[in-house]
Amino acid sequence: MQEFKREGRLPPGTDVYPIYDTAEFVKASVKEVYKTLIEAVILVILVVMVFLGSWRATLIPLITIPVALIGTLRSCISSDSASTC
Repeated sequence: MQEFKREGRLPPGTDVYPIYDTAEFVKASVKEVYKTLIEAVILVILVVMVFLGSWRATLIPLITIPVALIGTLRSCISSDSASTC
């Protein structure tokens, strides 16, 4: 918006300011996603620990599931079928 004033596109005395700024909404949404992700990981750790009963058995799914999801996403993106993933 400042470039309009510098280039002289606006009449003198005219002020330009944003009416609706979506940056705050996006920041709050990303913060909420991180919070939900942390809560989900903690809940998964507790549930897997309760059902499997050992830390070693809990650690294996906690490592392999994200690795499998990241690998699947990467292969979908790198292939031509990214729109169907």
